[in-house]
Parts: sequence; C-alpha cells; structure tokens
Amino acid sequence: MSRGARLSCTTASIALVCVCMVSGCGWLRSDSKPVKIHPQAIAAWHGQPRAVAATLLLRTADAAGESLQITLHLWRSADGRTRLLVTKIDVDVLQALVQADGSFTAFAPRSGLRTTGDFADPQLPAGLADLRLLIGEVCEGPLSPALAAVAQATPEFANVLTGPVAAGVTAAVTATVTLDPQSEQVREKVLRDDRGRLLYHLRYLTYTTYDECHRPSKVDGKVGDGGTLTAYLRRFDSLGDISAERMRLTIPDTARAVPVTDFLEHLEP
Repeated sequence: MSRGARLSCTTASIALVCVCMVSGCGWLRSDSKPVKIHPQAIAAWHGQPRAVAATLLLRTADAAGESLQITLHLWRSADGRTRLLVTKIDVDVLQALVQADGSFTAFAPRSGLRTTGDFADPQLPAGLADLRLLIGEVCEGPLSPALAAVAQATPEFANVLTGPVAAGVTAAVTATVTLDPQSEQVREKVLRDDRGRLLYHLRYLTYTTYDECHRPSKVDGKVGDGGTLTAYLRRFDSLGDISAERMRLTIPDTARAVPVTDFLEHLEP
C-alpha cells in the first residue's frame, strides 16, 4: 500500500469523524408520549463557542486490514481560521492553516514539502478535502446550525432527517441523520454521494459534556471503500479566541512547493 494511498485512507477516515451536520423537524411516535423534534434547539444544545481547541485520537483500518493510529490537534479561532497539526507517536506529520473561506496552506516537516489549495476545489483529493468536514463536526457538533434548516424529516420516521451537505465543501453529498428520540443527541449519520454510494456510516456511541458544550466523544464508523475507524475526542475547550502565536504557521524558506497530489504522495504518516 503506497504512502499516498495510506494518507487517502487516513484523511478520509479523519473526515469520517466528522462530516456534514443536518437537521429537520416533525413528530415522533414512541412508547411513551410523542416528542417534538426541534433541530434548531438540538444544534444550540451542542454548543457553538467562539473559538475551540480540540484533540482527537483516530484509529483507522483499510479494507485489507492495515491499521493506522494518529492524533489530530486543531484550533479554531474566532475569525473562522483553523490551525491543524497531525502527529504519529509524537512526531509531526502534517501542519496546516485553513482560512475561513476554505483556502489552505500545508507543510510536511519530514519531507520538507509545502502546498496550497482550496477545500472548495472539486479537483482536490477527497481525503484532504474532507478535513474541512472534520473541522465543522468538531467545532459545531454533528448538527450544524448552518445546515439545520436544510434537512427534512423522512416520511417514515420523524427523528430521521435527510439533507445535502453544505455547498462548496464537497460535491453532491447527502446526509441521513438519526436523532435520539428522548434527548438532544445524534445517534448516527450516513453520507452518500450523488450516485447513492456509501461514503461514511458513523455511529455516535458516547457523549461528553465540555463546559456548556456537548460533543460525541467516541465514534465508530465504516468508510465506503471498506475501511473502518474509531475516533476519540480527547480534549475540547471552549475559548474566547486563540492566540496569534498558536495560529501562526511557520514554514522554512527551504520548503519546496509542490502540487497537492505530489504533497500527499510524499506524506509519511
């Protein structure tokens, strides 16, 4: 398995952790009394801090069973920028700064390569593009306020919502989200492309309260290519903002600029 393929599996799995937040409305019939689904209130319950510092432990495996464990550190500032650091056994693998509009700069310390791109670019490799979905999942929760009004309850089940992922993040992806009928938690999420092919099937197993925010702290998932993942949210801090020093991405003058595809091929997780 090539380094580029392993990275694609890794970053796709990262994304998995996270992806498109949706919502809807309707009545649910249960064994007790009907429960009214209020998507906007559910999104608010998850919490929307001005700035976030978070750490995730990710364990992934491809269809052949080859496994990988990495740690993702992210900092989201109040102005919408996100600083990313991916490590493996305390060694820096990838550093990146993502602007609020989705444009990014990335640096691989081990190879000495740098690259730039845009998450909205339809030609961007899917694994790297889906990192933006991860940022939204962690910072906004599995039910984003921005997408809460887009999804609709399915005719069969009022607590099952379906709707499109935000335009410009990835092309024509639809999310189906199952809500817990007796709480504000999200049970699972299924993402499919415009041909109906499975991209991710995520199950939110455990929730944890972080100050006034609520986030899934353990997620199991299946990836459309046959891979699997388990993600643990190890740290989640709600902050007023992130320091300029923390948000700064410093790249050596000796770093060689290459296209995104070459950058991924030479990335060594």
